[in-house]
Amino acid sequence: MKSKFYPILAAAALALPVGSSLFAAINPAIVPADSKWIAYADFAEMRESVLGQRLLAVIKEKKLLEEGGPVQPDIAKIMETIGSVTAFGDNMSGKPEEMDGALVIEGTDKLRTIAEGVIAHFMVNDPDHITELTDLPFEAYRVHDQIVVGFPTEPIILVSRSTERLLAALTAFRGKAVSLAKKSGALAGMLPAENDYYFYGASVVPAATMENGNAPEARILKMTQAASVRLGEVGDDVVANATLIAADNDTATRLTKIVNGMTALLSLAQSEEADLVAFIDSVKVQQTDRRVTVKMGYPSAKLITLVESQINREQRAKESDSQREAERFTLEGDLVAEWTSADDHAPAVGEGFDAALPVEHTTTAVKLTPGMILNIGSVINSHEVSRIDYIDLVPAGGGAAERFEAEFMRLSNSRIDSVDTASGGESIRLGGGRRPGHAQLVFRGAPGEYLLKVGYLKDSESLMRFKISVISPPAQE
Repeated sequence: MKSKFYPILAAAALALPVGSSLFAAINPAIVPADSKWIAYADFAEMRESVLGQRLLAVIKEKKLLEEGGPVQPDIAKIMETIGSVTAFGDNMSGKPEEMDGALVIEGTDKLRTIAEGVIAHFMVNDPDHITELTDLPFEAYRVHDQIVVGFPTEPIILVSRSTERLLAALTAFRGKAVSLAKKSGALAGMLPAENDYYFYGASVVPAATMENGNAPEARILKMTQAASVRLGEVGDDVVANATLIAADNDTATRLTKIVNGMTALLSLAQSEEADLVAFIDSVKVQQTDRRVTVKMGYPSAKLITLVESQINREQRAKESDSQREAERFTLEGDLVAEWTSADDHAPAVGEGFDAALPVEHTTTAVKLTPGMILNIGSVINSHEVSRIDYIDLVPAGGGAAERFEAEFMRLSNSRIDSVDTASGGESIRLGGGRRPGHAQLVFRGAPGEYLLKVGYLKDSESLMRFKISVISPPAQE
């Protein structure tokens, strides 16, 4: 199960109130001098920007923090606690599983209290995935056997994959380690001189570990010893600056030509979209000795429109594909009900089916006679799974419901799964390989009208489509 601890912090940071900026720029004094990569985000400054406010609105629209979830944080208070996030490390192997470093989240003195409350909640509700560590000089927890979260006395949160990195980050934060502030280290020369940004990242480029390739971006990286990027807003414009450091002046000249060539090609390729052309044309490339700087400035409002237009285009295409898939999904018999999981609200839905909880969908009254077959099916795509738990037949005129567990039904392209949250500890998984799955139940009760109450497992990630049909028994000769 993915913990909601991280999206809570991320959303809260983006939601800082206007005028509450706690950190104006990266603090090189807390970054160890031997770091080979660094990333910094000033969420307070981002919140004051046009782009940041729109991003926050999108987060709210997507309901990242769903109402009725297992944690009910006071967003207004969380908004005021987080200022910036600084991440750094010295492993540049290029393999994500080998990447290691530390994350320092800074804020007010209430930050720790709120974060500890979230951890405490999950220790009670998900104890198998959170372990308290007692061998560190401050409160710390290991989450999902993958990361360590630490709470020193300072109003910060430390996150890393190892306790060693956690301790090293705290030592640097307390000013007891050689840092980039002393102008030493491979990244010292990449620190920004201006403060007009809310995101900054820099890295020593590990050319020796890069795969061979002739694509322009691969050629650029191979010719680069270090790189950095800044993103912020100046006036009404989003401003981005990327800096590439080459081995020598001649290499820098070749880099400049490649970047200029890529920009020209992109402009030609997108010639039918005026806003996109204007966006690409705003890119300016400058060379000073070994340093190549790429600058871009574009109106924030237009950039938001451009991005949202692309998102909406992709969403419409996805919905169109989903609709065509649903239309191809048919069941034998007479269709009596169809719905999607979006139609049903679950008060405490987690992410992933190991955290899915039972949800019920009740159909309108269906006339049943003995011998009829209730046929329930679901269509899925390659990333989704539909699980049926049970069907309750409820007499429309009143009376006790009769439950039929899905695992005892006749199954087609389906299988039985053990699920702790399911009725009876088992559910059925409908479908596989993008083919619809079916479960059938022969009705042997008294004739009449019945409400069909279908229990299924729902999580917050998947959209499931269900249909129910009835198949009449063959006529008696």
